[in-house]
Amino acid sequence: MCYLLVFTAERRLIQTSAVSQLKDTRLGIDGNYWIRKIVAKENAIAAIGGLPLRLVACIEKELEGFKSSGIQPIFVFSGLSILRKDRPFSTEDTRPSHRATAWDFYDRGKLDLAMSNWASSSSIHSAELLNTVFQILHKHGVEFIRAPYSSWAQTTCQCSLWWLGIINVGY
Repeated sequence: MCYLLVFTAERRLIQTSAVSQLKDTRLGIDGNYWIRKIVAKENAIAAIGGLPLRLVACIEKELEGFKSSGIQPIFVFSGLSILRKDRPFSTEDTRPSHRATAWDFYDRGKLDLAMSNWASSSSIHSAELLNTVFQILHKHGVEFIRAPYSSWAQTTCQCSLWWLGIINVGY
């Protein structure tokens, strides 16, 4: 995803327009990227554990924004990864030390440093949230697809079947 943002920015392919231009469209959205942006708003998730406290409220607020703008979102979530990106036990996991350091800062009253250490030791992955996200989307009658592999490949396939706008939701 990061390479796509760099590629499009370098070629000045990114443009900002009024949301009203998307009224009455079906919009394909990369669900994994969307969820990462929502979860990133909660720095202390590594300290608290479990689901982000504001997850349901944030998702419902976003869905209401789509509805009020007349946009029909279709979230496309990635399935299995074809390429293995991690190598278990090949490098030291620094997350526990970041969390321990964050608690030390918290005990000393240095909340800003504690929050930044918790943010860098994120222990939650969007895959762990997907069932909850799927339940929320289903409850609100919002279409979503879990692709067999890449969400981008699935979205491209959907575009050829029916007109579907594609956007990368930015915050």
